[in-house]
Amino acid sequence: MNVDLATPVILDNPVEWSIAVQELEVGVCYRRLVSGPVTQLNGDVEIAVGLGLFSQQRIHAPAAIDPESDATILQKCNDLENIFRFHSDELIPTRHTAMDAVVGCIRLISKLRLVAKPSAERDQMATIRQLTSNDIPECVSLGLEAFRPVYSSMEERYGKDLFDRLRPDWESTQSEMIESLCLADDRKSFVAVTDDSVSGFVVAKPDGATGLADVDMVAVHPDQQRSGLGATLIECSLDWLRQSGMVYAQAFTRDFSGHEPARIAFEKVGFTSMPMQPLPLYMKLGSMEPSVERSPNIRRIAEADVAACVRFGLESFRPVFASFERRHGADVFPRMFPEWENSQAEYMESACTSTDKETWVYEKGGAVSGFMVLTTNDQMLGGIELLAVDPDKQGHGVGTALNAFGLDRLREAGMVYAIVSTANDPGHAPARRSYEKVGFIPMPIQWNLLIAKL
Repeated sequence: MNVDLATPVILDNPVEWSIAVQELEVGVCYRRLVSGPVTQLNGDVEIAVGLGLFSQQRIHAPAAIDPESDATILQKCNDLENIFRFHSDELIPTRHTAMDAVVGCIRLISKLRLVAKPSAERDQMATIRQLTSNDIPECVSLGLEAFRPVYSSMEERYGKDLFDRLRPDWESTQSEMIESLCLADDRKSFVAVTDDSVSGFVVAKPDGATGLADVDMVAVHPDQQRSGLGATLIECSLDWLRQSGMVYAQAFTRDFSGHEPARIAFEKVGFTSMPMQPLPLYMKLGSMEPSVERSPNIRRIAEADVAACVRFGLESFRPVFASFERRHGADVFPRMFPEWENSQAEYMESACTSTDKETWVYEKGGAVSGFMVLTTNDQMLGGIELLAVDPDKQGHGVGTALNAFGLDRLREAGMVYAIVSTANDPGHAPARRSYEKVGFIPMPIQWNLLIAKL
């Protein structure tokens, strides 16, 4: 719904509800809602795909809707959703993919469901407006309550020992994050207000250079969850992002029960899982012996090594980014990884020269052919932040030797766990095999990254 987001969207008075005439083209899909209050929704709700054909089915709303018969609209929503779920293969592709059309229609259906809520529910619905600094205390308090079951579920999956190390003092950290995001100048936040109290909020960040936006955080008070308020807040932020010229929006969730409400809300407004997902791995170190004897060819990095490490590091990551491009497609990839060579080179140089990290190189015959960057923290979590092997030397045990050495170093530093991030794409297959060879396994909770075309 295209609205002026500088003005609060009135949602608490069903008599004042109206939906402007709008035509949104998503592929060859369009819909038309005739303006009027919910109690007098005149005209048709038409869905047509291809050359006006979609299984020869058109759905018509009645000329007038009695407020006591809102279930009629809801039934039309269910009919529409069934058509698009079970006949998507009949879509006639034109300028966009068939999936674009389906996503557009599901987005429409979620809006119709919002309109079709029973009168008693509509009376309790929230007003959506832009966040002000006066809302921050309520947002922090609400956010903590909303995320409490999330962290409880997370602790159950990780186990107390690992959870306490990954999320020490989570309440303070979460409070600081909420306040920081809501007040950030490069982001826009909206709040839902019910009975003069903040009942939810959403934070979004546009990127004018790439057209790829982030929905950073959405939180709804536990008493309001599963009511559709989360999806309404997300859709509000997406409308603002569309007006800001964004083409895609991405969001980050995880695959455990604590994130289920957020996942459902994102899916309601058209988000789907990305084709490439991060794959964090871990292992408990304890007093285990390294899997291979420490290599005499490994030493600390010297300033003279940095340029060579960056050079072959870029080449080692080239198939990874090529895999990303194949997975994400030619439109999304450059938005997610603009000028990836420059950014990757800067990142590797910064990591290799950081005084807060340990960087080690593998040298043989006077030439450096691999390097790794190690991290440690006060929670006794060690990390292999970066590992790269010269493509010409891959398959000769350099990566395995560096991994074994790195784990030994982390044990010496008193680390209890080691963590490394990889991904599930083919380009990361060699790295995954190398990590699995020395004992790494997938983390109990994995990422589920989502994306929506706006």
